Amino acid sequence: MDTVNSAIPLKNRKGIKMKSKKKFYIAEILALCCLVGFIITASGCLGQSAQNEDNVQTLIVAGPADFDSRVEMKMNVYDVFLGINTEGKPIPGRLVSSWNESEDGLTYTFNLNKGIEFHDGTQWNASSATWFLKWCSQGPRKSDIAFSKISNVLEVDNDTIQVTLKEPYGAFIKSLSSESTSQVIAPTSIEPAWSTDGEIISFIGTGKFEVENYVKAQSAELVRHDPTSDEETLINRISYRVIPDSYASVSALRAGDVDIIGVADHHSVVPYEQIPQMMSDPNIIVEKQS
Repeated sequence: MDTVNSAIPLKNRKGIKMKSKKKFYIAEILALCCLVGFIITASGCLGQSAQNEDNVQTLIVAGPADFDSRVEMKMNVYDVFLGINTEGKPIPGRLVSSWNESEDGLTYTFNLNKGIEFHDGTQWNASSATWFLKWCSQGPRKSDIAFSKISNVLEVDNDTIQVTLKEPYGAFIKSLSSESTSQVIAPTSIEPAWSTDGEIISFIGTGKFEVENYVKAQSAELVRHDPTSDEETLINRISYRVIPDSYASVSALRAGDVDIIGVADHHSVVPYEQIPQMMSDPNIIVEKQS
Protein backbone atom coordinates (compact mmCIF):
# COMPACT_ATOMS: atom_id res chain seq x y z
CA MET A 1 0.00 0.00 0.00
CA ASP A 2 1.23 3.52 -0.75
CA THR A 3 2.54 5.61 2.11
CA VAL A 4 1.05 9.03 2.68
CA ASN A 5 2.49 11.64 4.97
CA SER A 6 0.37 14.46 6.26
CA ALA A 7 0.95 17.26 8.62
CA ILE A 8 -0.94 20.01 10.96
CA PRO A 9 0.99 23.22 13.21
CA LEU A 10 0.24 23.03 17.20
CA LYS A 11 -0.25 26.64 18.25
CA ASN A 12 -3.07 28.15 20.21
CA ARG A 13 -4.01 30.89 17.79
CA LYS A 14 -6.59 33.57 18.65
CA GLY A 15 -6.68 32.49 22.28
CA ILE A 16 -8.49 29.27 21.47
CA LYS A 17 -7.83 26.36 23.81
CA MET A 18 -6.46 23.10 22.56
CA LYS A 19 -9.33 20.80 21.74
CA SER A 20 -9.41 17.12 22.57
CA LYS A 21 -11.00 16.15 19.27
CA LYS A 22 -8.02 16.22 16.95
CA LYS A 23 -8.63 12.68 15.74
CA PHE A 24 -12.25 13.58 15.05
CA TYR A 25 -11.18 16.42 12.84
CA ILE A 26 -8.65 14.26 11.03
CA ALA A 27 -11.11 11.42 10.55
CA GLU A 28 -13.60 13.86 9.08
CA ILE A 29 -11.24 15.45 6.61
CA LEU A 30 -9.95 12.05 5.56
CA ALA A 31 -13.54 10.92 5.09
CA LEU A 32 -13.40 7.17 4.41
CA CYS A 33 -10.06 7.17 2.68
CA CYS A 34 -7.55 4.51 3.74
CA LEU A 35 -4.24 6.28 4.22
CA VAL A 36 -1.02 4.98 5.68
CA GLY A 37 1.64 7.35 6.96
CA PHE A 38 1.88 10.48 9.07
CA ILE A 39 -0.75 13.07 9.90
CA ILE A 40 0.99 16.25 11.09
CA THR A 41 -1.15 18.98 12.57
CA ALA A 42 -0.94 22.28 14.41
CA SER A 43 -1.81 22.02 18.08
CA GLY A 44 -5.13 23.62 18.90
CA CYS A 45 -5.62 24.72 15.30
CA LEU A 46 -7.70 22.00 13.73
CA GLY A 47 -10.84 23.61 12.51
CA GLN A 48 -10.02 26.76 14.46
CA SER A 49 -7.51 28.67 12.38
CA ALA A 50 -10.31 30.97 11.32
CA GLN A 51 -13.10 31.45 13.83
CA ASN A 52 -15.58 34.29 13.58
CA GLU A 53 -18.11 35.69 16.03
CA ASP A 54 -20.65 33.07 14.98
CA ASN A 55 -18.20 30.33 16.01
CA VAL A 56 -17.76 29.23 12.39
CA GLN A 57 -14.53 27.29 12.34
CA THR A 58 -12.47 26.72 9.21
CA LEU A 59 -9.92 23.99 8.61
CA ILE A 60 -7.28 25.10 6.11
CA VAL A 61 -5.88 22.19 4.10
CA ALA A 62 -2.99 22.32 1.65
CA GLY A 63 -2.52 19.86 -1.20
CA PRO A 64 -0.18 19.50 -4.18
CA ALA A 65 -2.75 19.55 -6.99
CA ASP A 66 -6.16 20.74 -8.12
CA PHE A 67 -9.14 19.92 -5.89
CA ASP A 68 -10.86 18.03 -8.70
CA SER A 69 -8.01 15.49 -8.77
CA ARG A 70 -8.05 14.88 -5.00
CA VAL A 71 -10.34 11.93 -4.25
CA GLU A 72 -9.58 12.34 -0.55
CA MET A 73 -10.91 15.90 -0.53
CA LYS A 74 -13.95 15.16 -2.67
CA MET A 75 -15.02 12.47 -0.20
CA ASN A 76 -16.22 15.38 1.96
CA VAL A 77 -18.59 16.40 -0.85
CA TYR A 78 -19.77 13.03 -2.17
CA ASP A 79 -21.05 9.79 -0.70
CA VAL A 80 -20.09 6.47 -2.28
CA PHE A 81 -22.89 4.30 -3.71
CA LEU A 82 -22.16 1.54 -1.16
CA GLY A 83 -20.42 1.75 2.17
CA ILE A 84 -17.28 -0.10 3.12
CA ASN A 85 -16.17 -1.50 6.47
CA THR A 86 -12.74 -1.49 8.10
CA GLU A 87 -11.94 -4.79 6.40
CA GLY A 88 -12.62 -3.34 2.98
CA LYS A 89 -15.89 -5.21 2.46
CA PRO A 90 -18.95 -3.51 0.89
CA ILE A 91 -21.77 -2.77 3.32
CA PRO A 92 -25.01 -0.75 3.26
CA GLY A 93 -24.17 2.93 3.53
CA ARG A 94 -25.80 6.33 3.59
CA LEU A 95 -27.37 5.90 0.15
CA VAL A 96 -28.24 2.20 -0.09
CA SER A 97 -29.88 0.26 2.74
CA SER A 98 -29.59 -3.26 1.26
CA TRP A 99 -29.25 -5.25 -1.94
CA ASN A 100 -29.93 -8.70 -3.36
CA GLU A 101 -28.19 -10.68 -6.07
CA SER A 102 -29.89 -13.19 -8.32
CA GLU A 103 -28.65 -16.78 -8.40
CA ASP A 104 -27.24 -16.39 -11.89
CA GLY A 105 -25.25 -13.28 -10.85
CA LEU A 106 -26.84 -11.13 -13.55
CA THR A 107 -29.39 -9.09 -11.59
CA TYR A 108 -28.90 -6.87 -8.56
CA THR A 109 -31.74 -5.17 -6.70
CA PHE A 110 -30.81 -2.15 -4.56
CA ASN A 111 -33.04 -0.68 -1.86
CA LEU A 112 -32.34 3.01 -1.37
CA ASN A 113 -32.38 5.04 1.82
CA LYS A 114 -35.12 7.65 1.96
CA GLY A 115 -35.08 11.36 2.79
CA ILE A 116 -31.69 12.17 1.24
CA GLU A 117 -31.12 15.19 -0.98
CA PHE A 118 -28.23 16.43 -3.06
CA HIS A 119 -26.85 19.83 -2.12
CA ASP A 120 -29.06 21.58 -4.68
CA GLY A 121 -32.26 19.93 -3.42
CA THR A 122 -32.43 17.17 -6.04
CA GLN A 123 -33.85 14.03 -4.44
CA TRP A 124 -31.87 10.84 -4.00
CA ASN A 125 -34.37 8.26 -5.22
CA ALA A 126 -34.81 5.61 -7.89
CA SER A 127 -34.73 8.21 -10.66
CA SER A 128 -31.43 9.79 -9.64
CA ALA A 129 -29.91 6.41 -8.72
CA THR A 130 -30.90 4.93 -12.08
CA TRP A 131 -29.53 7.97 -13.86
CA PHE A 132 -26.24 7.71 -11.94
CA LEU A 133 -25.56 4.10 -12.91
CA LYS A 134 -26.58 4.72 -16.51
CA TRP A 135 -24.24 7.72 -16.60
CA CYS A 136 -21.45 5.56 -15.17
CA SER A 137 -22.03 2.91 -17.85
CA GLN A 138 -22.51 5.29 -20.78
CA GLY A 139 -20.56 8.41 -19.84
CA PRO A 140 -17.04 9.28 -18.64
CA ARG A 141 -16.79 6.25 -16.34
CA LYS A 142 -17.80 3.64 -18.92
CA SER A 143 -14.21 2.44 -19.26
CA ASP A 144 -14.35 1.08 -15.71
CA ILE A 145 -14.74 -2.70 -15.94
CA ALA A 146 -17.67 -2.91 -13.52
CA PHE A 147 -19.68 -0.20 -15.24
CA SER A 148 -18.94 -1.63 -18.68
CA LYS A 149 -20.74 -4.81 -17.55
CA ILE A 150 -24.05 -2.99 -17.01
CA SER A 151 -26.71 -3.90 -19.56
CA ASN A 152 -29.68 -2.04 -18.11
CA VAL A 153 -30.92 -0.16 -15.04
CA LEU A 154 -34.62 -0.03 -14.15
CA GLU A 155 -36.70 1.77 -11.54
CA VAL A 156 -38.73 -0.79 -9.60
CA ASP A 157 -40.41 1.82 -7.41
CA ASN A 158 -39.45 5.18 -5.93
CA ASP A 159 -36.88 3.64 -3.59
CA THR A 160 -35.75 0.53 -5.47
CA ILE A 161 -33.70 -0.04 -8.62
CA GLN A 162 -32.68 -3.15 -10.52
CA VAL A 163 -29.40 -3.52 -12.38
CA THR A 164 -28.86 -6.17 -15.05
CA LEU A 165 -25.37 -7.15 -16.15
CA LYS A 166 -24.28 -8.39 -19.55
CA GLU A 167 -22.48 -11.24 -17.84
CA PRO A 168 -21.69 -12.19 -14.24
CA TYR A 169 -18.97 -10.07 -12.68
CA GLY A 170 -17.92 -11.08 -9.18
CA ALA A 171 -16.37 -7.72 -8.30
CA PHE A 172 -19.42 -5.65 -9.23
CA ILE A 173 -20.57 -4.94 -5.67
CA LYS A 174 -17.00 -4.28 -4.57
CA SER A 175 -16.66 -1.71 -7.34
CA LEU A 176 -19.73 0.15 -6.11
CA SER A 177 -17.94 0.80 -2.82
CA SER A 178 -14.90 2.31 -4.53
CA GLU A 179 -14.14 5.86 -3.42
CA SER A 180 -12.38 6.62 -6.68
CA THR A 181 -15.03 5.43 -9.16
CA SER A 182 -18.35 5.29 -7.31
CA GLN A 183 -18.70 8.72 -5.72
CA VAL A 184 -22.33 9.61 -6.42
CA ILE A 185 -22.85 12.88 -8.25
CA ALA A 186 -26.10 14.77 -8.85
CA PRO A 187 -27.73 14.54 -12.28
CA THR A 188 -27.88 18.34 -12.21
CA SER A 189 -24.09 18.60 -12.01
CA ILE A 190 -23.83 17.38 -15.61
CA GLU A 191 -24.09 19.40 -18.80
CA PRO A 192 -26.74 18.94 -20.02
CA ALA A 193 -28.48 17.99 -16.80
CA TRP A 194 -29.67 14.37 -16.54
CA SER A 195 -27.87 13.36 -19.74
CA THR A 196 -26.20 9.96 -19.52
CA ASP A 197 -23.04 10.96 -21.38
CA GLY A 198 -22.48 14.53 -20.21
CA GLU A 199 -19.43 15.93 -18.44
CA ILE A 200 -19.35 17.14 -14.84
CA ILE A 201 -19.50 20.94 -14.64
CA SER A 202 -20.03 21.40 -10.89
CA PHE A 203 -19.47 19.56 -7.62
CA ILE A 204 -22.90 18.55 -6.28
CA GLY A 205 -23.16 15.54 -4.00
CA THR A 206 -24.89 14.35 -0.83
CA GLY A 207 -21.87 14.62 1.49
CA LYS A 208 -21.43 16.69 4.63
CA PHE A 209 -19.81 19.57 2.77
CA GLU A 210 -20.78 21.40 -0.40
CA VAL A 211 -18.47 23.39 -2.66
CA GLU A 212 -19.10 27.10 -2.26
CA ASN A 213 -16.33 28.33 -4.53
CA TYR A 214 -13.78 26.66 -6.78
CA VAL A 215 -10.82 28.12 -8.66
CA LYS A 216 -9.12 25.55 -10.85
CA ALA A 217 -5.55 24.70 -9.79
CA GLN A 218 -5.76 27.21 -6.95
CA SER A 219 -8.39 26.60 -4.30
CA ALA A 220 -11.76 25.26 -3.23
CA GLU A 221 -13.99 26.51 -0.43
CA LEU A 222 -16.26 23.95 1.22
CA VAL A 223 -19.07 24.78 3.64
CA ARG A 224 -20.99 22.36 5.81
CA HIS A 225 -24.21 21.53 4.02
CA ASP A 226 -26.38 21.42 7.13
CA PRO A 227 -24.55 22.99 10.11
CA THR A 228 -27.48 22.29 12.44
CA SER A 229 -27.65 18.56 11.76
CA ASP A 230 -24.69 17.58 13.94
CA GLU A 231 -24.13 19.56 17.14
CA GLU A 232 -20.92 17.64 17.87
CA THR A 233 -19.26 18.80 14.67
CA LEU A 234 -16.90 21.72 15.16
CA ILE A 235 -15.63 22.20 11.62
CA ASN A 236 -18.01 24.34 9.59
CA ARG A 237 -15.80 25.14 6.62
CA ILE A 238 -12.85 23.60 4.80
CA SER A 239 -10.52 25.80 2.78
CA TYR A 240 -8.40 23.83 0.33
CA ARG A 241 -5.30 25.52 -1.09
CA VAL A 242 -3.02 24.21 -3.80
CA ILE A 243 0.67 24.31 -2.86
CA PRO A 244 2.58 22.17 -5.40
CA ASP A 245 5.97 22.40 -3.69
CA SER A 246 6.25 20.06 -0.69
CA TYR A 247 8.81 22.24 1.11
CA ALA A 248 6.60 25.28 0.63
CA SER A 249 3.68 23.40 2.17
CA VAL A 250 5.78 22.58 5.24
CA SER A 251 6.79 26.24 5.51
CA ALA A 252 3.13 27.27 5.29
CA LEU A 253 2.33 24.78 8.04
CA ARG A 254 5.04 26.14 10.31
CA ALA A 255 3.96 29.72 9.64
CA GLY A 256 0.37 28.92 10.57
CA ASP A 257 -0.96 29.67 7.11
CA VAL A 258 -2.43 26.16 6.82
CA ASP A 259 -3.59 23.64 9.41
CA ILE A 260 -2.92 20.31 7.76
CA ILE A 261 -0.92 18.91 4.86
CA GLY A 262 -0.76 15.42 3.42
CA VAL A 263 -4.36 14.29 3.76
CA ALA A 264 -5.13 15.36 0.20
CA ASP A 265 -2.28 13.35 -1.28
CA HIS A 266 -2.31 9.97 -3.00
CA HIS A 267 1.38 9.60 -2.30
CA SER A 268 3.79 11.07 0.20
CA VAL A 269 4.55 14.74 -0.39
CA VAL A 270 5.79 15.64 3.06
CA PRO A 271 9.61 15.47 2.82
CA TYR A 272 10.68 12.38 4.73
CA GLU A 273 13.82 14.00 6.05
CA GLN A 274 11.69 16.58 7.83
CA ILE A 275 9.49 14.08 9.66
CA PRO A 276 11.88 13.57 12.65
CA GLN A 277 12.27 17.33 13.06
CA MET A 278 8.52 17.90 13.00
CA MET A 279 7.98 15.04 15.44
CA SER A 280 10.26 16.78 17.93
CA ASP A 281 8.62 20.20 17.44
CA PRO A 282 6.24 20.95 20.37
CA ASN A 283 4.15 23.08 18.00
CA ILE A 284 3.43 20.22 15.65
CA ILE A 285 1.44 17.01 16.07
CA VAL A 286 2.53 14.01 14.05
CA GLU A 287 0.12 11.08 13.95
CA LYS A 288 0.48 7.85 12.05
CA GLN A 289 -2.64 6.73 10.21
CA SER A 290 -3.34 3.33 8.67
